[in-house]
Amino acid sequence: MASYLTRLAGSRSTGQSLVLAVLVIAGVFLLGIVVITPLDLVSQALFAALTIIAMLIIKGHPSRGVTLALITLSIVVSTRYIWWRLTATMQF
Repeated sequence: MASYLTRLAGSRSTGQSLVLAVLVIAGVFLLGIVVITPLDLVSQALFAALTIIAMLIIKGHPSRGVTLALITLSIVVSTRYIWWRLTATMQF
């Protein structure tokens, strides 16, 4: 473990790794907020419409970043549904 930390500290990408770690933590936190926030029917319809519009706009520019963005939107929508289904069925 100590040799790993020494090697990490000596690399030029230490700052990049730290920024990436912070971004991942912030993304997971925001994903959690979006997933567990209950929405009424109108808000859920608006969320769905905005997500579909975003996917249609994004898919017009094929690249690796676009693929990752579409995967992320798909994960958000699917996780929201799974959370709703679990909490509505299990009565937590």
